[in-house]
Amino acid sequence: MIDAFREWFKGKSTPGNVSYSVSPSLSASQSNSLVEGTKVGGFTSVFVNRVDPLTGEYVGFKPVELFKHNLLTNNGRDLFAQQCYTNTVSGTFGSIFIALAENSGAPVATDTVVSGELSGSMTRTSGDTITHTNGTNTSVIQKTFTSTGTFSGIQKSGLFNNATGATLTHQNTFTATALSSGDQLQVQWTLTLG
Repeated sequence: MIDAFREWFKGKSTPGNVSYSVSPSLSASQSNSLVEGTKVGGFTSVFVNRVDPLTGEYVGFKPVELFKHNLLTNNGRDLFAQQCYTNTVSGTFGSIFIALAENSGAPVATDTVVSGELSGSMTRTSGDTITHTNGTNTSVIQKTFTSTGTFSGIQKSGLFNNATGATLTHQNTFTATALSSGDQLQVQWTLTLG
């Protein structure tokens, strides 16, 4: 889409009645990048294709508005939070399953698993507390794990949308923590959408 806009603009003058919120020279890689702090919403572009009154033929789409930042409504944000993080209905789970590992590797965006994911008493499971308060931008997934074995250094956690397989949606490392049988480890994910 970005390339099509760029091609259309080659050698053309910009109509005076067209407003631009973002330069049409925005590269495809820039428009598709998602980084920390990115606001949920994206852009809206609008085009018009008028009929020539003499021929009755369409004259081709022309831009009315390009790349104008759109607004995520409060109700929309609440809906996304529920779908992404707090939905507990089987088959459409949100990211409510917390996994743990003793792996110290830094998380990367292309990860699909928590490498070295633990099992047994520390196996991936849904949070004890799964909350989102409408009108806010915060969801919380929290789980208290009770160890039945010994671990030398649990230091990574991830969120999934199912107890097995599924999609890894978030991942983070923390200070390595050793556990003996009977020790508890509480993991709390506080999540925002834009």
